[in-house]
Amino acid sequence: NFGGYWAWDPVENASLVPWLVGIAALHTMLVQKKSGRAHKASLLLTILAYVLVVYSTYLTRSNVLSDASVHAFVDLGMSEQLLAWVLGTLGAGVGMLVWRWGDLPVPQKEARFLSREFMMFSGALLLAAIAVVVTVGTSSPILGQLFRNSPSGVPVEFYNRWTLPLALGVVFLAGLGQLFWWNKMTVEQLNRALLKPIAGAVTATVAVLIFTPFAQQTVGRVPSGGASGGGAATQAAGVSSVGIEGAFASLSNFWAVYGQGLLLILLVFAAFFALFGNGLVMWRIGRGQPKMAGGAMSHIGFALVMLGVVASSAFSDPIAPRSLNSAGEERTAFVAAKGRAQQVDGYTVTYEGKTKNERGRGV
Repeated sequence: NFGGYWAWDPVENASLVPWLVGIAALHTMLVQKKSGRAHKASLLLTILAYVLVVYSTYLTRSNVLSDASVHAFVDLGMSEQLLAWVLGTLGAGVGMLVWRWGDLPVPQKEARFLSREFMMFSGALLLAAIAVVVTVGTSSPILGQLFRNSPSGVPVEFYNRWTLPLALGVVFLAGLGQLFWWNKMTVEQLNRALLKPIAGAVTATVAVLIFTPFAQQTVGRVPSGGASGGGAATQAAGVSSVGIEGAFASLSNFWAVYGQGLLLILLVFAAFFALFGNGLVMWRIGRGQPKMAGGAMSHIGFALVMLGVVASSAFSDPIAPRSLNSAGEERTAFVAAKGRAQQVDGYTVTYEGKTKNERGRGV
């Protein structure tokens, strides 16, 4: 059911990656405007954002994803032209940047660690890292053609495993960065600014864990292969003496079973932290300069989206028989014969046929 928001389909990813890089470029441009730093990063990310739009067109309008995506378009017979367009725009953009690299201004000193510039630049790097991960996963059918005859896409778990820690950092910085001032900030000022958002985030996260089955749906859920992996880790710990090897084996076993669930709890905390932190900033700025509260408002929306993403993932309960597909992922689809009733998870499902909608443009 797409998790309520996303299925990591290659065609869907093709629109996500340019957005990620574009948002990263927007943040480095703000750093450039306020402090005169990050000129080179802003130009590079802007070039890559456009190149990735062209690359997305190549992915969706060529035949390279026909076996990996349910949303792939019909091949237009222009794969070579689109690929040439991708390489041409990339070469022209990067070439001009390299040509004028020495003429771009360089800051006399780097940004302070406790400053909004540093936090925004760090967030931009994390967004770019997520874009790299998604691009590699999305391009796996193309990369696989170099090594085998029947390439396929990577499983959903690849994206979840690699993007979850990076997304955690992005969400946390979305709340932390707005609390910082430009140029510098003292530790005492930071402590005062963090007190209320952290208190609110801790309270909200504890309430979610106590009054909802979130913990049971995430930390308590053993991933596929977790039992067998845990047994192997336990055997490794038993063979080795009680020492470093046994400790590492036990830790690996614990993380394999509970790691992703714990990261999801931290993501909930980070989302609440971003929500409360930006809410306070928006309240403070909005009373005097409401036109300056746009950044805080957009971060509040981002925090709410992430809470929705986590909730829809944790509480999703597909109504279909469970089975594994060729990639080892849980498959929740089933074949329904017309006119025959089937029992599925306590429901009686009968496929009666297909009809056109009111406008006659679909079924």
